[in-house]
Amino acid sequence: MRTPTHAAHRIHRGLRRSVAACMAGLSTGVVAVALVAAPASASGTTLHTATSAPGDTLRVVPLQVGQSSSMTMGGRFEPASGQEQAGTAVTDLSYSSNWSGFVDGTSTKRGVLTAVGATFNQVSSDWSVPRLQISLPNGYVGNWDGIGGVFGTEAIVQAGTIEDFQGLRPSYQAFIENYPNPTLVVEAPVAPFDNVQSAIAEESGTWTVTLTDTTEGWTTGPVNIAAAYESLGYSFVSPDTETAEWITEDPSCATALCPFADFSPVVSSEVEDSATGAPASRTPQQFLMINAEGIPQTGIFPANISTATTYAASYRDFAVIRLGLGFVGR
Repeated sequence: MRTPTHAAHRIHRGLRRSVAACMAGLSTGVVAVALVAAPASASGTTLHTATSAPGDTLRVVPLQVGQSSSMTMGGRFEPASGQEQAGTAVTDLSYSSNWSGFVDGTSTKRGVLTAVGATFNQVSSDWSVPRLQISLPNGYVGNWDGIGGVFGTEAIVQAGTIEDFQGLRPSYQAFIENYPNPTLVVEAPVAPFDNVQSAIAEESGTWTVTLTDTTEGWTTGPVNIAAAYESLGYSFVSPDTETAEWITEDPSCATALCPFADFSPVVSSEVEDSATGAPASRTPQQFLMINAEGIPQTGIFPANISTATTYAASYRDFAVIRLGLGFVGR
């Protein structure tokens, strides 16, 4: 979608909504888990501790056909038609119909989104799970970090949390995903204002995700993403590695954007990534979410989270604020 004064990008595909996660039984303290393969016909993959002690288990469950209404998240950019004629000369800002946050590895010049030539192999961050304001019949928002999905193939590796309410019932869930494969929802408790940590890394061609809720006291431990999907009968799809991102998103429901939830500020910290190739010096690009009329739906503070001077970089904390609804200013 585009207005005469905004170059907008539509991001689609990716995370598919599943039913609310069941609360798995967890032992006291952080539960370190490692992947144990399950038959492809199983409804989920079980994650166990090395000793498989009773109570020390988590499950990741793929979306099943017919479960709830479809919601998609993450995925690839599709630049709006006529974007090059937008005439903007902005190098550190881009607009999106459903992403808000920062993307490393991109630049926008005269309305054209381009890659800067880096190859990313690690991304991580912490964030506070937002509390939903039940102001509409339904609402959706997702928070995640990931690699891929902007250029090249549609493949992406991402991990994060989903917050939504349907019929005035809020739901908070954790997930990992290798799009175009189904989303894997982690069956573990997630609550508003929890501190969640996500770390995605590639080493010698193997991608791992570690997702941790320090407030609730659980972690997936390093999950071999390819093994997780293969245990469920899917083939891992390597992500495009030209970008790394930290995103708050308005998902898609079927062919249109979902109602965007009203939520408390999402504060991200420990924002880091690592890349090889040129350039070592790069500045993550701010992505602001706008609607079809060009009205901002989110604000980001600060507007710049610093410039990397080495291939492994740490950036400033930032917050994504929902504009125009009840939580603004709280």
